[in-house]
Parts: sequence; structure tokens; C-alpha cells
Amino acid sequence: MMIVDRKTNLFTKSQQLNNYQNRLLKIQHQLEQEHFIQNQADNSAINSHTLIEKLKLLTPKRVLKICYWLITLQFKQRLQRRKTALLIIESGLFQTGYYWQQNPEVEKAGIDPLGHYLDYGAAQGRKPNPLFDTAYYLQQNPEVAQSGVNPLAHYYQNGAREGRKPNPLFDTSYYLEQNPDVAESGLNPLVHYLQEGGYQGRKPNPLFNSGYYLQQNPEVAQSGVNPLVHYLECGAQEGRKPNPLFDSGYYLQQNPEVAHSGLNPLAHYLECGAREGRKPNSLFDSAYYLAQNPEVAQSGLNPLAHYLECGAREGRKPNPFFDGDYYLEQNPDVAEWGDNPLAHYIDYGAYQGRLAWSLPNVMRIIQEESSVLSQTQKLINQTPNRALIFSSYRSHPKVGIYCSSIGNYFMAEMADLLAAAFEKIGLEAIRLSEFDVFRKELDYEILMAPQEFFYLGEGQALARHKSWLSKLAIINVDQPHSTFFSKSFHFLRQARLILDINFKSAEFLDRLGFPAYFLPLGYLRNYAPFEFCQTKPDLLILKSISEKHWNQVSTIHDFKNRPIDIFFIGTLSEKRELFFANSAKWLSQYRCFLHIPPLDGTFIQGQGNALTTEAAMGLSQRSKILLNIHRDELPYFEWHRLVLQGLWQKTLVLTEPSNPIPGIVPGEHYLECEAKAMPEMIEWLLKTEEGQALAQKVRLAGYNVLADLFNLEKIALNIIQILKEKTKN
Repeated sequence: MMIVDRKTNLFTKSQQLNNYQNRLLKIQHQLEQEHFIQNQADNSAINSHTLIEKLKLLTPKRVLKICYWLITLQFKQRLQRRKTALLIIESGLFQTGYYWQQNPEVEKAGIDPLGHYLDYGAAQGRKPNPLFDTAYYLQQNPEVAQSGVNPLAHYYQNGAREGRKPNPLFDTSYYLEQNPDVAESGLNPLVHYLQEGGYQGRKPNPLFNSGYYLQQNPEVAQSGVNPLVHYLECGAQEGRKPNPLFDSGYYLQQNPEVAHSGLNPLAHYLECGAREGRKPNSLFDSAYYLAQNPEVAQSGLNPLAHYLECGAREGRKPNPFFDGDYYLEQNPDVAEWGDNPLAHYIDYGAYQGRLAWSLPNVMRIIQEESSVLSQTQKLINQTPNRALIFSSYRSHPKVGIYCSSIGNYFMAEMADLLAAAFEKIGLEAIRLSEFDVFRKELDYEILMAPQEFFYLGEGQALARHKSWLSKLAIINVDQPHSTFFSKSFHFLRQARLILDINFKSAEFLDRLGFPAYFLPLGYLRNYAPFEFCQTKPDLLILKSISEKHWNQVSTIHDFKNRPIDIFFIGTLSEKRELFFANSAKWLSQYRCFLHIPPLDGTFIQGQGNALTTEAAMGLSQRSKILLNIHRDELPYFEWHRLVLQGLWQKTLVLTEPSNPIPGIVPGEHYLECEAKAMPEMIEWLLKTEEGQALAQKVRLAGYNVLADLFNLEKIALNIIQILKEKTKN
């Protein structure tokens, strides 16, 4: 913030200096005008008597200088130079203070800055003010360069009228078209924008919203710095947004060659990026928009400008997944305000947890078969090179794993499991909370469940630390159509890396263009918290199970004597409530443990309706069937429940049809059927020899595929390898 303040103060002082020095320069040239230009012959219109009287005003030194110019044939050139100087002074486009600031050697030498610009600076591409790019103007107008006419004078006298641009971000024609009062007044558009328009919120091009920029950056508004000047000088490099849908930081991150070249990201997008299909933010797909709207492509209009101007209002989609009409329907207040739906979602809606993806749309997308092997499977398919991964470290690399200290206990459960895997492969894994951020000694930082971490307790204050967020690998655990996913998404889109415990959610994020990977929290040998729970935890919720029944099995391998027939654990939803209410009669013939608490806060381990890790695993280890009923119509594969509480505990998993997971096959590693077929399926599994044999076969196969295919040590190595590559880039 101190750096921003210093730059702002520098701009302010520079502008004040410009004003004072321009006045002095104007006075100086006016004096020269009176003593020299007025004394020049005006062809035959000036009689000899008048000429003699005027020549008396000339000093001997000036007479000698004029004679020298006449003898050396410089007089016409010198006269033209004077006229050009006066024209530029009249324009108000030459800022002495700015020129000296950019060219300190000129000030140090005591050279007249305007004279330097006329004689050398223009030819060298030096800028007379922050918004007139001399080199750009000459490059775009080669005939001006060839003619030898001063580019600034040309723009003031003719170029503006002809619609020529003084820099890539000031569209002269657009400015005059949008501001007919300026056109009618005859004012030069760049002069108007520099002196008034920028502060009035007028737009210099379709994608630079001056009003938005000043609103988002109040310190710029307070300093009096022109918004476009600030964006060109430092705002773009600081990742500031020129409009709600152009993310400067994202654009530079996604296009490193643009960042390395020093080009302004918005200028690049306007000139060629949009045409090349580059994305101005994570949710606006330029190529998709042009493909879906060929008339926009044919017209040559910028796709983002079209979407901002009218596309959103017409219900056009910025990507295959975001439906603006659905968003406005779900959020009538946004529609009432007239806000652009995508802009609102990016700036406010995601953080507020507003729904952006309709359930039918999400179901359609995630059920589509992918034609190519995406990067999402890299953590399980890639064979890590352990020696290469650790070769650049002098000591054990340190990884910090953050999780909210007051979040759901099962989030901490997953964070602990991953930390243990990192420890096993030789890293120093440090479990951290919202009280332990900004640890300089960490090589890598991973954050579990952003929808909790940044919304509970002290974590809320960390939500605006963008530079820290950009270093994080963030683990997503939520379904794409949920409020929790929207809250997570606000932070996922800012992360260095996304790890998603659901394969289809990872694919969804990958298709949106994010660096997303499927993170199967797999098997870790001898992991104590998931080992057999011998002693019954002292919890009120377990009082219904006697010590006798709890101790009926003494090993995870004893399936036949498990006292619980059906075990379900999950929060209450309308769909689940309806299922269990309608199933009460047939469920009553079995020994069931159904834990279905309402979702009215976080589940703190052992408090209120919450279980503990030990209790949940102990219950599963004493159950024949782990039943899974989806929260809603999305066939989401609930990894934590089905794998960690099911397959790992050698419990038979029976679920409604779920999205496929690479390597885990329904009918072979777990069973699935429609909810209406559950009564017959469970009766067959528990009461027939054939069903019991299949249950035994499938539960063991499920455990084996978890241990063999989803080795968490290998997955942890691949995470570090990818993080190392991302950090290097």
C-alpha cells in the first residue's frame, strides 16, 4: 500500500508541476511571438514603413540570427518549428513536468523540454504526456513518420478528427461517438479526457470503464490521477481491473509471453487477444462467444465489449456453463439493479454463495464423456520421479496444510490424512489453521475447504490477501451446483492449483480453464486414525449401541458378525428426508444406524449431533452395508463417505448410481442401484447365500483397488511435483 501511495503522490505532484511549467512555457513563447513572429513579412500586405517600425523591435542578436537562418536556408524550417511549438502549447497536450520526469537528463541539462521534444524526442519515440504514445502513433501512421510532421501536432491538428489513436487504449472515434457534447464543442478528445473526461467516468475505449476504475480504487480517485494514466503506468501490472470482466492479473498469468513482453494486457486483448480466443477472465470464453455469435465475429466487434454492451442483456452465454438468465432468475435483486450477471457473480455473487450453475446444466456437463484424457487424472496416472523431485532441496521441504480450526471435523480429518502422506514421503508437513498464515519457511501451502476457512472466525480477515491466495493449492470438496461451491469458487479461481476430491468436479473446473486435478484421498498404510476402533467412544449418540454389540467384532476382517446391517451418515436434505420416510417400514426389519443431522452449523468433533473420526470409522467397521443416498438429483460420488468410510473399512458400499471414477468400477468394487430398488437389493444381499457371497467379494475388491490404485504416497509425490512445476513458472 505504501508503494501505491508513493506512486500516487508522484503522479499528483507531477501533474501540478506540469500545470505550472506549461504556464511558464506558454508565457515564454508568447513573448517570443511578440518579438519575432509578429515581425515576419506578411508578403506584400506589409508596407515598408510598418516593416521598418517592426524591425526596430529586433535586437542586433536576433537580426544576426535571422540573417544566419536566411543564408543557411533554415528560415522556413525555423518558422515552421515555431508554429508547431505554438500549436502544441495551444493544445495543452505537452506536459513539461511529465517530460522531465520521464527524461531526467533533459531537465539536468537545462534544455527547454518542448524544444527537445520537437528536435529529438518525437523522433526518438518519447512521450509528451502519459496518454500520447509517440512511438505507437508513428508506428500506426507510417505516412506521418515519413512526412516528418511532429506526431503530437499532427494528432491535435488532424489526427483526432480522422479518428487516429494516440495510444492503444484511447479510441478517439469511440470517445467522440460516446460523447457527442465533446464532438460538438470541437474540443480535442484526448485533451478533454485528460482534463475532465477521466474524472467524470467517461470511457476512452469500450473496455476501460473510468468510473468503475475510480470506484474500485478510491485512493486513485482521491489523488486526482487520471484513471487511464494510472492503469497504464502501474495499475495493469498490479493486477487492477479496467472493467468488471477484464482481470489484468489473470490475463498476464495465462499469457506469460504478454507479461514478459511488457505489453499492457488490455491493449493486447483489444488488438489481438480476443481475436486469438484468449480469455479476459476465467469465466469469459472469447472463442466460445465468437463461435456462438458469428455475427459478432463477422462485424469485427470485440466479444467482451459486445457482451458488456448488449450480449448479457440479450441472454447470450459467456461460456458453455454460465447461464446469465438463470443467475438473474435466482437473484432478482441483481436483475432489478440492472447489473451484468457475470460481472456481479465474479465481483460479489461467488463470495456471497449465490448459485450460478443450474442443476440440469451441471448434470448435463458432468455426464458428458470426455474424448481425451484430461490433466485431471495426472495424480493417479503419472509415475513420480522421487529422486528428481527432491534433488533441488538441501533439506526436507516444508508443506503447510491449512484447515479452519472451527470447521467440520471431517475437513480436518482429510487434512490430517494428507499431512500424514506428505510425512511418509519425506516432507515436513505442518498442520495449520487461520491463526498460522504467512509462514515464510514453507515451500508449499495447501488449504482445505475454502468455504469454511474464509467464512468462519478469524479466517474471514484473510479473504482479501490476493498475493497469498495466488500461492495456494486449494482443495475443493463441494458439488458444483451448491452454495458452498460458489463460496469456494471465489477462491479457487485465484489459486495456483486446484485439487478436487471429486473426479467430475475436477473435470468441470478443468473445462473452465483452471489448473484443476482430481485428488483421490487414497490409502495410506498403517494410518492410525483409520485403523480398527477397539473401544467404543463415549458419545451420547452411541448410547443406543451396547458394549456387547460393539465388541461383537474384534477385527476389520470379521464381516459376518458385524452387528449393524445398514449404516448411513449424511446431513438431512429434502430428497433424503423423503427417502427415509418412505423406507421406514422396510428398514425396520434390519439393525440400522442412521445418522442424519440437519445442516444448521459446523459439526465440531464430539459436540452436539457430531460424531468423531473414531466413532464414524468404528461404526462403519461394525456395519455390513454402508448406504449412500445422494443429497439431491446430482449423482455425485461422495468420496469421503464411500471410500474413506466405506471401502477402506472393508464395508460393502451400496449407493444410488453415481458419476464414474477412474479405476473404481460399480458392480466390481461397490454396488449401485436406483433408490426404489434398494429394498429388494438389500434383502438379497443380507438374506441369501448368493447375495452374501457377492457382498463379501465386492467389499474385498473395493478395499484392494483402493490400496493398489490409489496409493496416497504416490499421489502426494505427484502433488509436490506439480506444485514444484507451478512454482517454477
